[in-house]
Amino acid sequence: MKTAISIPDDIFHTADHLAKRLGMSRSEFYSKAVSNYIAAHQNKAVTKALDEIYENESSQLDPAINLMQLKSISKEQWFPDLSDKLCLPNEILLQTFGVARS
Repeated sequence: MKTAISIPDDIFHTADHLAKRLGMSRSEFYSKAVSNYIAAHQNKAVTKALDEIYENESSQLDPAINLMQLKSISKEQWFPDLSDKLCLPNEILLQTFGVARS
């Protein structure tokens, strides 16, 4: 399909130079540029809808899942240093891992 568009001179000259450098016709260059733009932006509506759905939802991990994940981590030397960053009560940390926040 043929079409006529207006773009600023500097963009036109830069695009024309790049198309030549890449060994493409101007039509191929603009076609690929528009295709890439469409691909980069076509999912924005989905992202926006998901953002609206989850904007009022808590992002905090359920304590039971947090505990299961923590139990799956081996007790290595670095682990006690992690205890102040965990979202679990001290009694659970102490009972499960033998460490507690000070």
